[in-house]
Amino acid sequence: MNDWSYHVFLPARLAPLWRSGADDERRVISDFAWAWWRQTISTWPSVCEPREVLDTLAECGQRVSPYLTAWPVHGGEPAARQLAVLVSDLLVSPWQDNDFWREVADWLSGQLPADVLAAEVSATADPDVARQLSDAFEQLAQWRESLPPSTIRR
Repeated sequence: MNDWSYHVFLPARLAPLWRSGADDERRVISDFAWAWWRQTISTWPSVCEPREVLDTLAECGQRVSPYLTAWPVHGGEPAARQLAVLVSDLLVSPWQDNDFWREVADWLSGQLPADVLAAEVSATADPDVARQLSDAFEQLAQWRESLPPSTIRR
């Protein structure tokens, strides 16, 4: 998973199986995706960044909202730092009108991401981590204020 091309070869191999593979194949791929996601968001630093994992899952034809909503509310510093990375990555990327971006925007406009960042800013004793999380919290707040209401599905 530390090869630059995994986000190319994984969708090419997994998407057809996820769509039309046997039940046991789809279950194994789903188990792999969930384990990969949980490892990514609960480890700092992780081999893959959250945006890379989400992009790969979307390229495989999967909705990303179930993965986002599974973000641990009390995941500690690793989960909060991974969220900060995701916020920074997404908020500097150009908006695209597709399901991936609508799902991400819907999730980011909810309360959970802000709660995760705020809780860990208060809990950490490391000033560098606090700055990273605080910056992400501010970026998220500014982004949420700039969203046109029609952007978010409710």
